[in-house]
Amino acid sequence: MAHLAKLRVFEDLRVWFTREAASVAKLGDFDVILMRKDPPFDTEFIYTTYILDRARDQGALVCNRRRGCAT
Repeated sequence: MAHLAKLRVFEDLRVWFTREAASVAKLGDFDVILMRKDPPFDTEFIYTTYILDRARDQGALVCNRRRGCAT
């Protein structure tokens, strides 16, 4: 499960995005999850990869995972 908010991005420098209200969703319900984490690769990163492994087990395609992008 994850807390998330849908973003809409626009080509307008004054209003370049809007964000909807946050909600909770099952990560395995997503078609694709793109993981992006800048260094340092700390314990938060390690725990996140464990969570994303469970999302992959539930059917999501997880890209940038520690073992690469695979179904």
